[in-house]
Amino acid sequence: MKSKLAVLVTVWMLVLTGSAAASGAFATFVFENALTSLEIPIYEDPNGIWRVDNFEYETSEFSLRVHDLALDPDPSIAYGIAVVDLGAPSVFGFLFGTPIVPTGAPNVVTSSIVGGLTDFTGDGVAMTPIGGPFIQTSEVGFPMTNMGVDVGPGLAAGPASPGAFYNYGAYSSGPITGPAPGPWTFLTTSVTFGLSGGGDIAALTGFTSIEEGTVPVPEPASLLLLSGGVAALAAAKRRKRS
Repeated sequence: MKSKLAVLVTVWMLVLTGSAAASGAFATFVFENALTSLEIPIYEDPNGIWRVDNFEYETSEFSLRVHDLALDPDPSIAYGIAVVDLGAPSVFGFLFGTPIVPTGAPNVVTSSIVGGLTDFTGDGVAMTPIGGPFIQTSEVGFPMTNMGVDVGPGLAAGPASPGAFYNYGAYSSGPITGPAPGPWTFLTTSVTFGLSGGGDIAALTGFTSIEEGTVPVPEPASLLLLSGGVAALAAAKRRKRS
């Protein structure tokens, strides 16, 4: 696993420091040891949003579909991916990047990921983060700086009926205060995971964003409801003791 991760990171760094980062938005897919590395074609719509409507690629080892990808210069990234791991357990990596309007500090960041796993044969299914505790990581640049809103733990399930489906998430982080000082002009989201093979399927939808401003403060009514809930909980505990 370590050697595969090293190759993934090397390929991604080449993309980030090369012409793709300078010229506009991009999407990259890497399978296993980078013998398969693809630039996913994207286009700019009339509203200035970079998109992938539908991209499919298939080999004897995996089947890939990227759909509804949006890279927004305002700035945010939203994506949907689905992978069928046809052979032995494999490692998959995606990197989405886009130029953004210059965004300085203070700023607010948020991210989320949700989806599901399908156990094709019923022998168990697992999706494992690679190189850290989370499947989805987000950075701004330059220089590339983690945003502090990485999300998506691993998921594993034992043997069950063939075709068993398992919900994944939703997991979210933020809104929280983002990195300083900026101004940041580039946004990336990477999704890297090992899948259990044997025809198992992972389908994921994710989102990340950064915008200038400060973390919203709860409205007085929300604070009142929260304090009321705490009081009710305390009263319930007192009744149990008596």
